[in-house]
Amino acid sequence: MKNSTQVLYFTLAAFTDIKLLKYFLFLVILCFYLLIMCSNLLLISVICMNRSLHEPMYVLLCSLFVNELYGSTALFPFLLLQILSDVHTVSASFCFLQIFCLYTYVCIEFYNLAIMSYDRLQTDATESRQYLHASPGLFA
Repeated sequence: MKNSTQVLYFTLAAFTDIKLLKYFLFLVILCFYLLIMCSNLLLISVICMNRSLHEPMYVLLCSLFVNELYGSTALFPFLLLQILSDVHTVSASFCFLQIFCLYTYVCIEFYNLAIMSYDRLQTDATESRQYLHASPGLFA
């Protein structure tokens, strides 16, 4: 005989006492989600359409905006669904999928920021070397 427990769903206890605030919270979070989506899509389109912004730092910023779309889409729709729902349960498999999506969002965000900082370091080092070569008698 095997001693084990299978978890098929989780109950979200934080949403039980928001009866009157349910629709107000839904509207506030929906507005916040739409603001995030519209602003990121606008910034992505501006960077893609403007040829003068096709430089490494702006491409990396565009990557951050795309990743923000991914992270927001992983979190907000389910949160909105749970606010309006009368039964606040989620299946274990969907919960693990959402954890995976949020974890990859955070990892990609850190990698993008690390690449941006390395790009900035290379730019500063190149500028300082050009300055030293342009004025050789200054530091002699």
